[in-house]
Amino acid sequence: MLREIRDIRAVAARARKQLSGVVRLGITPTLGPYLLPALIGALNAEQSDMRFYIREGIPAEQSRELVSGRIDLMVGPGPVIGEDLEVVPLFDEPMSVVASRSHHLAGLAHIDRSDLKGERFLTLDPRHHYHQQVQRVCAELGAEMLLDYEGTSLDSIHQMVGSGVGLAILPELYLRSEVGGDALVVRLPVANWRCERAIVAAWRAKSASADDYRTLAQRICSEAAGLLA
Repeated sequence: MLREIRDIRAVAARARKQLSGVVRLGITPTLGPYLLPALIGALNAEQSDMRFYIREGIPAEQSRELVSGRIDLMVGPGPVIGEDLEVVPLFDEPMSVVASRSHHLAGLAHIDRSDLKGERFLTLDPRHHYHQQVQRVCAELGAEMLLDYEGTSLDSIHQMVGSGVGLAILPELYLRSEVGGDALVVRLPVANWRCERAIVAAWRAKSASADDYRTLAQRICSEAAGLLA
């Protein structure tokens, strides 16, 4: 009933030709702090009647919250799986192999994929899409995933790499952000190798605010394109 009441209010807001109300946005912590600050600030200025309640969480768990109506819109790495969801691709985010400045590969102008064989990569909790992606990359490169230390955030991985514990694959928005950055690490120029993650948005397909969420998805695409340019 509460979900239906929110939908009725959303219909009324759309009749006024504006985005309105509270959007409960779920987002992965490996993306939110590096994408949302500028975006939310701009949206609050453009849409004075819209407010965001932002909740960070594990994408697989947030997809269930989306289906049940606990959140309205989620943004994060694909795939997002759930019953009666509309899932829209937003952008592909490049990811780079990083090492400490004292690592034996740091400073080399050319690194072959074979040079990473046997190297140890840090990762996050297995519930994160990030964990599965690092696992796939390690299998592809013949590298090892360091399982005796799992970071709690990209910042913790960044710091551990900077301390020389291992290598990592960090997303571009993190490396370009003020709250993340690459102060402690260097990117390794791996020849003939590319890694990225697909970022998607999802919402309930039958939501009365689906058109609004499509508009927000387009706005997120534009913001990400500017940040990655």
